[in-house]
Amino acid sequence: MISLGYIIFLAVITLLYYILPDRFQRPLLLVASLAFIGSLSVPFLLFAVVFSTINYLFGIWMNALKTAPRKKGLYITSLFINIGVLIFFKYSNFFVENINFVLRSFAARETIPLLSVLLPLGISYYTFQCLGYMYRVYKGIEEYEKRFDVFVIYNLFFPKFISGPIEKSNSFLPQLHQKKQWNNEDMSAGLHLLLFGFFKKLAIADTLGLIINQVYGNVFEYTGLTLIVTYLLQPFYIYFDFSGYTDIALGSARLLGFKLTDNFNRPFFSENVSTFWRRWHISLTAWCNEFIFMIVLYKRRKWKNWGPAYAVFLTFFIIGIWHGPRWNFIILGIIQVLAINYEFFTRRNRIKLAKKLPAGLVLRISRIITFLFFCFSLIFFYAETYAQSSHFVGNLFASLDMELLKSDFRDLIVVQYRKDFFLALIILVIWMIFESFQERKVDIFGWFQKLSIWIRWPAYYFLIILMLWLAKGENTFVYQQF
Repeated sequence: MISLGYIIFLAVITLLYYILPDRFQRPLLLVASLAFIGSLSVPFLLFAVVFSTINYLFGIWMNALKTAPRKKGLYITSLFINIGVLIFFKYSNFFVENINFVLRSFAARETIPLLSVLLPLGISYYTFQCLGYMYRVYKGIEEYEKRFDVFVIYNLFFPKFISGPIEKSNSFLPQLHQKKQWNNEDMSAGLHLLLFGFFKKLAIADTLGLIINQVYGNVFEYTGLTLIVTYLLQPFYIYFDFSGYTDIALGSARLLGFKLTDNFNRPFFSENVSTFWRRWHISLTAWCNEFIFMIVLYKRRKWKNWGPAYAVFLTFFIIGIWHGPRWNFIILGIIQVLAINYEFFTRRNRIKLAKKLPAGLVLRISRIITFLFFCFSLIFFYAETYAQSSHFVGNLFASLDMELLKSDFRDLIVVQYRKDFFLALIILVIWMIFESFQERKVDIFGWFQKLSIWIRWPAYYFLIILMLWLAKGENTFVYQQF
């Protein structure tokens, strides 16, 4: 999606979408989505279509069944198939590797060979969409989708296919039944989102990524200040990379008249971890809240305070392992569980303490603690192994010798990218200042839109030139791997 080819593709589809008669809008979206996925991988396209077809048929069959036991049986079957397929492609080798570890610990002569399995692109996202859809149809909350083309577009809509957002069927399917007409507001909003998304990715994220990827690629070679700098920068790298992708996805969809779920709501201004997860990767946490947390909480309502604690554990364990087949991702989820349950069980005492201090001071300290906690969490997100993450944590404040630090830091910030790094850092600070105004309900964007065209358009051109200058040629996103 970070390419001239994608921009041309989107422009052509958008023009055809509004030029052709209304009856061709959905077929065009279907063909465009299939062509987009096929350009990435034909086998992944075939798999995604078959997967969507099976879930479409499940919806029809579930609607046809009249008795509750049969309907429940079909629903459970759909769960086993959807979750089973995801586990097979995403976690089969993880299980094999851990079984082999146990076998080797008992001096076994033979181990199980790893499977030659490629993870289908986007499977984590459209599997969750299908799981949510099947649950809502089973419970009668939502009617099944009658049109095959509509259901396939819901799953494979090209702006959101690679990394989401995870759209709930009751939000997106109705939009596919509406005829779309050219709308200047949609065009303006879509183009702005695209510009901001490309700018976040090219001008900030990719430059920060040089530092983060270099450190985690050779983490055992670094200590002290290098790790401290990485520790503080890594939240901004993932934020500007993932929110940049999300803006591009939302902007692409908006040009076609669709409103997708925004994944971010100024998360670095969260005053606690619970609030942070309501502002970060919103489509994933909202999905898990509806289809995991609330269901488990209801079933364990007799457990009193331990019911919510258990529901939080199960929810964030799944969020952790959803990211991939690594023990570090499981640790990432458990860390969130500990923090959120700590906040839950100590809420009264913390409120009492907060009342004794100035409100502004409490808010600032809370935001700093939450940010630093997220920094710590991300060590287990970026590090591929527990050994790497433990080295990072154990050497965070080691070797704080000034001469060694200067040499280490010079090695880290590669000479040819040094100016770009500091410029990206300045842009990052300015961006966060804008977000701080938005957090205080100051509509910076609305104010900017009211300025003269002679001010706005030069500003747009400046942003385009700046991001092209800082662009590093990276065309993948961090969350694409999930």
